[in-house]
Amino acid sequence: MSQKPLAKKRDKKTSKINALRKIRNCQECGISDKKERLFVHHIRPTSRGGGNTKENLMKVCKKCHRKLDYWALGIYDKYLEEQEENERDNIDW
Repeated sequence: MSQKPLAKKRDKKTSKINALRKIRNCQECGISDKKERLFVHHIRPTSRGGGNTKENLMKVCKKCHRKLDYWALGIYDKYLEEQEENERDNIDW
């Protein structure tokens, strides 16, 4: 077997990683990576057939990542309820 196909796969993977590294803001809310750590998010979950293609990946902050994961899994209402609950808990009475 030739090593060239493997090298091409590595080159494609490396270019995807480099493209994601250049993104410095959450692609959902726009917050800077200087304020919040950014995570790689699969737009279509890998458990539902989504791949590691550049078109299926985005960088998002923790809050947006959680929101998008809930939405992708069809439990976005639960996420909204949790957000309301957290807001109520943070009110100074």
